[in-house]
Amino acid sequence: MIRIFTLLLLALLQVTLNGCSSTPKQQHLSTIDRSAALSHQQQLQGITSWRLQGQIALFDVIAQKRHSLYLDWQHSPATSTIRFSHPLQGTLARLEQTPAGAVLIDDDDNRYYAADAETLLRDYFDLALPFNLVSELMLGREQPTMQQQQYIVLDQQQPPLALLSSYAIPASGQLWQAQLSNYKAVQGIQLPQQFELSAREWRIKLRVNQWQL
Repeated sequence: MIRIFTLLLLALLQVTLNGCSSTPKQQHLSTIDRSAALSHQQQLQGITSWRLQGQIALFDVIAQKRHSLYLDWQHSPATSTIRFSHPLQGTLARLEQTPAGAVLIDDDDNRYYAADAETLLRDYFDLALPFNLVSELMLGREQPTMQQQQYIVLDQQQPPLALLSSYAIPASGQLWQAQLSNYKAVQGIQLPQQFELSAREWRIKLRVNQWQL
C-alpha cells in the first residue's frame, strides 16, 4: 500500500497544467495579444478557495505498471486537504496541511508529521516535490519557471482569453512536459478538466469530475 500511495503522491504533487479548449490550434505567446493571457490570469488570481473531485492514473514507465485512484482535494488559503480513495476499499489515505504543520494518515491509521507537506514527503517518502506550487498549477496559473508555453485563444469571447495549454517545467530533477485540455467555465472562469504530465519515468493523467469555487 505504501508503494501505491507514494506513487499517487508523486503524481499529485507533480501535476502541472496545460490547457486546450474546443479550439485545437495552439499558439506561442509571441503570436497572440498578451492582454488575452493576462485577462485569464487575472481571473485565476481571484480564486482563493476551491474543491476538486476526480480520478488520477499514474503510469510507471520503467516498471510498466498503472495505478488509478480517486481524489477529493479541498484548498483554502489556510488549509489544503487531499483524500485518496478507491471505489471498493474506501479511503486509503488523507494528507492535510495547515499553518500548524502537515499530517498524513494512511489506511492503517499510521500518522506522519512534519512542519509542512514538502518536508513530510521528503523525510518519510524521499520525495522532493514542490507541494506549495500545486494549488497554483492546478488552476492553470503561470509560473516563473515555465518554459515553451503555448496557449489556446478563445477569440469568440469579449474580451478574448488565452488559456495556458502546454509547457515544460523543471521539478524534482526532471523536465516535465505538460498538457491541459477540455477547459470549461466554472462560475464564469475557464478551468481545465483534464491534465497530462510526462517525464522520463512517469506519465500522469488527471481527469476532473467536478470543480467547486
